[in-house]
Amino acid sequence: MLLNWIAFCVLRGHSNRCLTRILCETMPFEKVGGKMGSSTNEVRTDKTRRPGWPKVVDLVLRSGHIGTSSVLFGGVVLAVPFTRLLTWHHLSIATGCILIIFNIFKSRHWPYQGRGVAAWLHIGLVWLVHVRPELVVPLLATALSVGVVGSHMPGFIRHWSLVHRRRIE
Repeated sequence: MLLNWIAFCVLRGHSNRCLTRILCETMPFEKVGGKMGSSTNEVRTDKTRRPGWPKVVDLVLRSGHIGTSSVLFGGVVLAVPFTRLLTWHHLSIATGCILIIFNIFKSRHWPYQGRGVAAWLHIGLVWLVHVRPELVVPLLATALSVGVVGSHMPGFIRHWSLVHRRRIE
């Protein structure tokens, strides 16, 4: 039905305003304070709205960590001498440490939430590389998998506190 209305508006030469009105009337959104919101229970008020800069900093730090770690991991898999990877090794450690500090700064509960536990497991697997260098590729592949799962797990697991036994923001 919605596609029929869109096709009708396009074929009749109606403006984008007509299409926007049709989409807004048919989609499950509600108007809140004159702006479009996802729903009344998910819309933040001005009092609870968070600033945007932590998200940008997190994005830059996470991208830097992924980039440096991927160069390091690729060099290890391709058997590049470690002396040539030393800079990438240090950058990977530095960006990881800064990410941990930044996450603890954002939430003091981070170390014992699901996301913090995943990070500690990730660090433990990478530390094992120094203890068991013959297992470097499987350990780094496992650490990579833990990092991916930790970053993409559902919010109720990511924010679950092992100390409080409930979700903590």
